Amino acid sequence: RREPAAAHEPPRRVSVIARQPGFVVAVLCATMGWGVMVLMMSATPIAMTAWCGYSTRDAMFVVQWHMLGMYAPSFVTGWLIGRCGVLNVLLMGLALSASAATIGLTGNSIANFTVANVCVGAGWNLLFVGGTSLLTHVYRRGEGSTVQGFNDMLVFQSVALFSFGGGWIQINMGWYTVCGVIL
Repeated sequence: RREPAAAHEPPRRVSVIARQPGFVVAVLCATMGWGVMVLMMSATPIAMTAWCGYSTRDAMFVVQWHMLGMYAPSFVTGWLIGRCGVLNVLLMGLALSASAATIGLTGNSIANFTVANVCVGAGWNLLFVGGTSLLTHVYRRGEGSTVQGFNDMLVFQSVALFSFGGGWIQINMGWYTVCGVIL
């Protein structure tokens, strides 16, 4: 529930809002969802083509399924949050992300890559939508744009690091290390 601001109350400083446990959980979940997804997704085509010798067509197939995993859950994520609660949805997202890494560690077949990338995509959806939903509960009326902007800055700076890191880890240490880092 969003706490209404009294007419005479000025907006709180971002540093005050950011100390709330709900803010920390929201940012960490959105960051982990994006970070894990980008780490795996940036490494997958390199792993498939350069490391395993699969064709670009095979890698494109996996990316297509990954995209389905990312966006198809959106049709039910809001309903799941309402039905199960945002924290349970976040836990489901973490479980899917961990499953993706575990599946990636069990082999390097096209099926392993596909299922791992569908799982990491669905985990991203639940973590990002759930984290964003949770974020709306930590600020008062009139504070939303500042809090959302601060959240986005934290999340997307991390995403940039994960994006560069995924390819670098894959090239220098291999697919199993990528999956280990995700786990």
